[in-house]
Amino acid sequence: MNDKKFSVANIITVFGLLTIAPLVYFLIKDSGLGVLISISLVILTDLIDGTIARKLKQITTFGKIMDPVRDRLLLLVILLYFIAITESLIVVWLVVLTIIIEAISSITKTIIYKKYSIIDHTLVGQARMFVHSVVIIYLIINQYWLKLTWPSIEEGLLIIFFATFFAFLSHFEQLRKISK
Repeated sequence: MNDKKFSVANIITVFGLLTIAPLVYFLIKDSGLGVLISISLVILTDLIDGTIARKLKQITTFGKIMDPVRDRLLLLVILLYFIAITESLIVVWLVVLTIIIEAISSITKTIIYKKYSIIDHTLVGQARMFVHSVVIIYLIINQYWLKLTWPSIEEGLLIIFFATFFAFLSHFEQLRKISK
């Protein structure tokens, strides 16, 4: 593994992380196009940084840590936004439960890394981010332009919650395999 921090892949990861600041700005200003572009850029950096790191043999500990930080920060911003725009107790509970599971998941990954020096991105984790991305983009497009009643924000967040929950369970499966 290469530990060069200023690799092409890491620069893309950091760009995605920094793109979350304009996202927050556009959410506050209620600019649908700005929100959609910002989210799309963050998701695009998530899609390409790992591929570039593998192709250029630039996989780093920094990248393995910052990639999920960016993903979770994007999710946190969007979840808090949905709390802010709705008065639904269901939304609040789904967001709180998702944040708790993401926090426990991060702690579990940290324990795995400290004990076994492994930071492994699983297929389940990638599937979780894909589901999150599709649902978030759909909910944002629906919020600003489509105005459809189904799926509602609650139903979209329920999908995000279950994707997060199943990815969370995969950490324990990974821990079980490693500890044998």
